[in-house]
Amino acid sequence: MKKPLLGNAISILKLCLFSLILLVSSCGKDKFPQRIFPKCEPIAAQIATVNNQLKVDYSLNVNAADFDRVEWDFGDQKTASSFTNSHTYDKAGTYTVKVKLTNKCGDQATVSKSVTVVQDVVPSVATGGSSRVNNTTANVAFKLLNLGLPTATQYGICYSYINSSPQVGGAQTQTQSVSALSNGDSTVIALSNLTPGVSYYYCSYIKDSNGTYHYGEIKKFETTNADIWTGLVAYYDFNTDTGTQIKDLSGKNNTGTLKIGADIITTGRNNNTEKVLRLDGVSGYLDINDHASLRPSKLTVSLWFRIPDGLPADVLRGMQLYYKSDYNTGDNALYSAWVKYGGSTPNVTIHADIKPKESDDCSKESKWAGPHNTQHRDEKSWHHFVAVFDGSVGKTYLDGELWAIETGIGGSGIRDCSGGSLRFGIQHQKNQDNFKGHLDDIRVYEVPLTEAQIRELSKH
Repeated sequence: MKKPLLGNAISILKLCLFSLILLVSSCGKDKFPQRIFPKCEPIAAQIATVNNQLKVDYSLNVNAADFDRVEWDFGDQKTASSFTNSHTYDKAGTYTVKVKLTNKCGDQATVSKSVTVVQDVVPSVATGGSSRVNNTTANVAFKLLNLGLPTATQYGICYSYINSSPQVGGAQTQTQSVSALSNGDSTVIALSNLTPGVSYYYCSYIKDSNGTYHYGEIKKFETTNADIWTGLVAYYDFNTDTGTQIKDLSGKNNTGTLKIGADIITTGRNNNTEKVLRLDGVSGYLDINDHASLRPSKLTVSLWFRIPDGLPADVLRGMQLYYKSDYNTGDNALYSAWVKYGGSTPNVTIHADIKPKESDDCSKESKWAGPHNTQHRDEKSWHHFVAVFDGSVGKTYLDGELWAIETGIGGSGIRDCSGGSLRFGIQHQKNQDNFKGHLDDIRVYEVPLTEAQIRELSKH
């Protein structure tokens, strides 16, 4: 009976052992998979760059999935760990850029590249206004705002009377270059050989280091039909004046001074857009010190005047437009013009006179001589008046038309007696005849103007 029991026990033991082997074999297959090691190619990478002044966009021409780690060194003590980066440098220069790559196998390699960055600045200019515009010449202002980086070396003015958008190399466009200016400098460019009586368009330009042109604002001026600058010795337009000192735009430095009772107002001619001189009829006038240029042998005086409505008769009977003499005594008088209104209709009388030169002795007085005339005119309007003296002939013009003429003036031109100022709006201290009203665009020439020049002035 013992043998069968032993045999059964052995059978049971074998069965349990086989089950255990199956269990162990099954569990081990799930928890302990076979490891597969990656295969890595040798690291070969290049740095790609896109420059924009101080900013550089960096990237790598490799598959980012092959690498576990990226370490950038931009050469300026700044670092990053992305595959692509936008890095901005503090200053221009050449930098050695390095990137250290670690792949999936733990292999490492460092790639480097030399990168140069520049701080480019776009150059800029400004277009100024025009001045001394004549029939064939004009001055225009140019300002250099910034030469840029790299420094531009070509800049100036381009202009055309056909092309309203002038550019360098454009159709029917001329250029006038400027050199040796620094940032912020302004200059005046003289244009010549212009076509009379047309509108010119002009603008400033500058060419950068890449050959690209940059332009300022387009502006415009109109040349005159006749020369109105030659022989000019005093010119006052009042448009830019402040205070009591009035600039002489002729270039002769005959600066004027406003006396109490004279001021500049903005409600003037040309649709009330111009500044004009206002005189109170009591004490105000414009005074210009004596100078040789104001004592010419031949003379033209041009001005605009307006007398307000409603003045009393004693004022309208005579008001001085201008007078050249000693102020205190009236001695050494050279030339004069006065205007009066009177009668049942607004008749205007204008006397323009000179003291002819009959000897070199200024202590010997000569008689006034010149053209006089009376016509019916609207006293409320602006009028343009011109007096011209050329030897024995004197002429006056009103609103561009011949007003009066005198052909029998004696002597040899206007006498030359120093010591007296030129005044607009008053005669002299002993007989003032103050002008009450407005004056504008006063010009004095040392030459007799032609009718074409006078008609041109009546447009200004």
